Amino acid sequence: MSNQNKGLYASDQNNSSNPQQYNSNTLNVVRSGPLPGQDADGNYYGCYNFIGRMAVVLKTATVIQGQGVLYLNTGLAGDVSVSADNGGTFDGEPIIAIPSGPGVFIFFDGTNFTSQLNTPNN
Repeated sequence: MSNQNKGLYASDQNNSSNPQQYNSNTLNVVRSGPLPGQDADGNYYGCYNFIGRMAVVLKTATVIQGQGVLYLNTGLAGDVSVSADNGGTFDGEPIIAIPSGPGVFIFFDGTNFTSQLNTPNN
């Protein structure tokens, strides 16, 4: 990670007891800023875990077209606002709000995004 992102991420260690959340490469995000689609080794994230209320800008050049990524808000402090650096929309809107709860899957078509509520299996 570059120095400009220093402190943006708590960790990218998969250490949760929630297997659905951590079946893929997960980034724990603790403050507002740019949101990469992949880690320093080039591995794509399959889950973003937001810990607190914040606004992030997704770096679309690092996102895989067609991949569904789980966006979780586990901070319980308010919604997380996500926008795209390419001007793309989320279900036709410039910003998507991720509430606390089971999360939202977001899919990228190369320009814009669609979302689907996560329905975890019990």
